[in-house]
Parts: sequence; C-alpha cells; structure tokens
Amino acid sequence: RRDLERKHIDIGMGIERISMVLQDAESMFDTDLFQPIIRRVTGITGKAYKLDEQLDRSMRVIADHGRAVTFLIADGVLPGNEGRGYVLRRILRRAVRHGRLLGIGRPFLTEIADIVIGEFGDRYPELHARRDTIHRVIQNEEDNFGRTLATGISRFDTLAAEVRASNSAVIPGAEAFRLYDTYGFPFELTAELARDAGLDIDVEAFAEALEQSRARSRAAIRGFADGARGRSHLYAAAAGAPVEFVGYDRAQNDATVTDVFGADSAVDQLDAGEPGELVLDETVFYGESGGQVGDTGTIATETGVFTVHDTQRPTPTLIVHRGEVSEGFIRAGQQATAMIDADRRDAIRRNHTATHVLHRALRMVLGDETHQAGSLVAPDRLRFDFTSQDALGADGLNQVTEIANSVPLRNISVVAETMPYADAVEDGAIALFGEKYGDIVRVVKIGDYSAELCGGTHVSATGEIGPIVVLAESSIGSGVRRIEALTGEGAIRHLLRAHLVTNELSRALHAPVDGLLDEVRQISNQVRERDRTIEQLRLSLATSDIDGLIERSVSVDGTQVLATRVPAQDRETLLQIGDRLRDKLQSGVIVIASEIDAQPALLAMVTKDQVSRGLSAGKLIQEIAPIVGGRGGGRPELAQGGGSDASKLDEALASVVTIVKRQVSG
Repeated sequence: RRDLERKHIDIGMGIERISMVLQDAESMFDTDLFQPIIRRVTGITGKAYKLDEQLDRSMRVIADHGRAVTFLIADGVLPGNEGRGYVLRRILRRAVRHGRLLGIGRPFLTEIADIVIGEFGDRYPELHARRDTIHRVIQNEEDNFGRTLATGISRFDTLAAEVRASNSAVIPGAEAFRLYDTYGFPFELTAELARDAGLDIDVEAFAEALEQSRARSRAAIRGFADGARGRSHLYAAAAGAPVEFVGYDRAQNDATVTDVFGADSAVDQLDAGEPGELVLDETVFYGESGGQVGDTGTIATETGVFTVHDTQRPTPTLIVHRGEVSEGFIRAGQQATAMIDADRRDAIRRNHTATHVLHRALRMVLGDETHQAGSLVAPDRLRFDFTSQDALGADGLNQVTEIANSVPLRNISVVAETMPYADAVEDGAIALFGEKYGDIVRVVKIGDYSAELCGGTHVSATGEIGPIVVLAESSIGSGVRRIEALTGEGAIRHLLRAHLVTNELSRALHAPVDGLLDEVRQISNQVRERDRTIEQLRLSLATSDIDGLIERSVSVDGTQVLATRVPAQDRETLLQIGDRLRDKLQSGVIVIASEIDAQPALLAMVTKDQVSRGLSAGKLIQEIAPIVGGRGGGRPELAQGGGSDASKLDEALASVVTIVKRQVSG
C-alpha cells in the first residue's frame, strides 16, 4: 500500500454540475451558463420561462443546441450529410424546429449565437474571431431548412393521420426517407415527431432507402464527368482571365472562387452533398493533360469544404475542379484554400518522370525513329505507347529495363526550363508528334540523359522514382506498342510479392531460386505428357466395348440407329467416341449422351449415305435438346447440344427412334 502522488477523485462533475451546486440551482438550465440564453429566447418569443413544461422544453433545447452549434462552427465543423457535419446539421435543425414550436417564424439562431459569444468569448477568443463565419453558416442552414420546415411538418401530420387510419402504428421507412430527402428532416427529428405522435418508424426500410440514395449519389458524382461536353457553354461563359497553374513546387495555395457550376448551369452556391465544379483564379491542382491524370484534394472556404475528385482542362486556359461539397456550402467570390492530395501527386510525379526515362531507354534500344504515341500517368501505374513495327522481345525488354533502372540509381537532377520553342528544338528537346505548342514551351531535362517538352509535374531528382518494374509489353495497333510499368511504392510491393512467391516455390519444389525456371518447365512438360496419357486411357476405356455398344443399335426402315449413354469426361472425348462408333457402324445414325460437369451433353452423327435419305443430325439435336432443358444444332452430318436437366437424358435418347422414323418417312 502506498499513497498516491495526486490525491483527488474524478466524480464526473463538469462545469454545468459544479455550477448547479455552487448556485443551488434545480438544473443546469437555471445556472448562469444558460440563463442569459434562455432570457434571450423569452425576449424573442414573448413567452415566460417555467410556466408551461412544453414551452420550457423547447427553450432548453434551443439554449443547449444553440450553444453547441456556436462552439462547433467556431471549432471548424460545418453542416454536412455524414459524420460530425451531420451531427451539427441535426442539432441545428432540431433547434429551428423547437423555435417554430415557440412561435418563432423567422431566423433567430444568430441572435442565440451572439449571446453565447458574449458569455463565453473572453475564455474562448475563437468565438469572437469566427463570429462572421458562425453567422453565415447558421443563417444559410436556417434559411435552407426554414423554407421547407412548415411544408415538411404538414406532410408529417398528414402521414401520421394516414398511418392511424390504416390501423397501423408504424411510419413506412420510405416515407421517413422522403422527409429526410425532400424536406431536410434528419432521421432523429422525424423520430422525435413520431414519438410525440405515439408512432414508430420502420428503421430498416429507412436505412435501405438511405443506402440506395447514397449509391445513386455516388453514381451521379461518378457520372458527372460524362456531362462535360454538355457544359461547354458554361465553360465558354467562364472564359475570363486564364487560370494559372501554380502547383509545380507546392501542394497548397490561397485563391478566390471565381465560378461555381452545378450539373447544367452556373450557380451562386453549392450545398453539402451537391456535385459540381469550382473554378479558382489560380490553383495548385493539375488539370488532366499530356497523359497525366488530374489532381484530387480539397478546397475549403470559411463556410464549406469541397472534395475534389478530378481536375480537368475543358479549354486551354480553364482549369475546373470537379467533385462535391462535403461540408457546409461554397459560394462564388469566397476566399479559399486549395490543397491537393500530396501523396497521390508524389506517386504521379514518379510515374511521369519514369515515362521520360523509359522513352529515352526505348530510343537507345530501338533507335531514334521510335517516338511516343501516347501515355497514361496515374498514381498507381504508368502506361507508355511507342512506335515500333516489332516486339521488343525478352532481350530487348531486359535492355530497356536495365537502362531505365540505372537512371534512378544515379539520382540525376530533374529541372524544368521555359524557353522559345525554336531554341528548345534546336537544343535537342523531343517534341511529341502531332502535339501543338506555343511560342514559349517548358522543357523537362533529366541531366544529360533526356530533354522533352512537357507541362506535367516531375520529381526533383531521379532517385525519388525508386525501382521501375516493367509489367508487360504488347501491341495495341499497327506499328504501335505499349509498355505498362510501376514505380515507387507500387513497384516495391510488386517486387516483394514476387520475392515471396519465388521463395515459397523454391521451398515447395526443393529447388534453388536460380533453377526454378528449369524446374517449372520440366514439371509442366511432365504434366502435359501425363494429361495426354490420361486422355488416351480414358478414351480407350470409353471405347473398349465398341462392339457391345454397336449391338445396341436398332434398324429403323433400313437405317441402323444407335442412341446410348457413354462415359465421357469432356466434349472432346465425346467426339472421339462418336468418331469410333461411326467408323465401326459405317452407315446409320448415332446419338450419344453423357453428363459433363453435372450437365447433359448430346452428340448426333449421320453418315453421308443416310443424309441423302433426308436424315439430319442438326434437326435431330434441335428436337432432342429441349427435352433436357437446352438447345443445340449443327450440320446434317454432325451436331451438338446440351441442357440443364441431366435426369432427362434417358428420355431424350428414347425419343431418337421416333424422330428418325419421322425424318425417313418425311
């Protein structure tokens, strides 16, 4: 036993409970923490506190939620549809609803926020510093919800009456979702209304409707890019001063939101959950071009956060940030902080510089007549298309890979310079075939290794690329081939996986790593030889009683007809059995069947002399296959079919004689 250094007991008493004790108050709402707020509520409503329990409850809700809303916004939380943003929206809208219950028909929460700021601002100076933002966010949210609140409550009252009239006490989940989606009622607010009305809600159906809505929303955001052509008139209207890209050497910048686009028009504002596009006067986001994909990240203003899913250049001078508002709202004219996903950009830079490295390596192996025919520079991979009539082959690919990987090891500096186009070409910089360039161009130089005209982002030294792993080389058209490769972390993960698999194979095959390829080839040859032996044995077994099978044939109007089951593991074996039976029978009709992978398989053969009598294997199969739940067809001499019901195979075979009689007589 020893004494504690600090002797105290945590009794869970926050400032509210301590205030109650010190002020001898009945509840925390009777302390000086909340009384100034409640007095403001009574001043707005003209209703006294502690005369009516229902009214008191609404006043307490407004006091508590008004204080919480003020502090949350001061701490940087903004209204949204998920996470902490949804919590803020939920309590803010609940406060508005209780304001309506007290008869407040106008926006009022900014007045409550001012009381909170006045009471707590000395201890929490951020409340004073962010007062304007607090006002703007509250006012926007209150205005949006206030426009639909009365209509939504009216809809709920009608819905509650309909539920009672149907002798039910449960509000359908789809209707609860409609209140959420159309009228902006958080589920918790609908649940509160339902409790007051003595009703329940189908929670599972609501959750299902919500998930379906989110799936549609995700699809709408993904499909937003598909409408880019239809918005060309918007981009033309936004063609003011060119948007400057300032992101070559930084990942964040402050800018002004100059234009806001919705799905099909320019708008003043986008709210949480809405997809759209933002234009800044300057940006660190790289707009997709030259094979390099666009950046992702966030654009934040004092009232909202815009998640950027893609960045595009719909015109040579315009860069648009495509995504959705994840919190709050964004308006044109606001000051914003743009921040790219820096880790993603780093991966893209590694891959982009690697395309230049590979381009030069290919020209060293294939000759200077080889040139770039296209590329994709993404964060997880790179793709490089080049002109060549012939495949590199294993030796050529190894040469390119070795040359390319020598460049990161040398850690060569990568620099970009702007200069007149004529000077760049004269100095030996490579220009892409068919690309249009201005009078002034940007040249990316990797020491004395390569120089190319390029507007993309690159590493500062080749050591940052890491290993370059070429995954494949293939033809994509006449005279054009493609290399796919990995760099950086992706290349390292790929090499580690390959190392793990190689070691496991070495242990499993009891062979050294250097001898694995020969060992695998030997095993593969052995397997192929054994497979051939097994197939020959299966065929021999299946045809060992050819004479016995032939004896099962019957004569139908002078034509020998054989319809029987045979043991076949696959259709190839079935065909081989049929060939042997036909050779043995010499003249007649053969229909054989087997179960292959638990499915019925049918084969029909008619010798040439019987075809001249009007018999047809194709017509036979067309009539037999439906019996086993399938279909088939083929030539008069040979036809195949199958189905889904193997239990009907014997019935199908039994029908052959009748069908042959009909064909002969026909």
